[in-house]
Amino acid sequence: MNKNFSVHLYSIQYIPQYKLYHAPPLN
Repeated sequence: MNKNFSVHLYSIQYIPQYKLYHAPPLN
């Protein structure tokens, strides 16, 4: 499998969840 694709798949699965739990409130 393409290494960049693996990183992309990781980012779309885990980074949004990370932002949900760790980002400050937008307002």
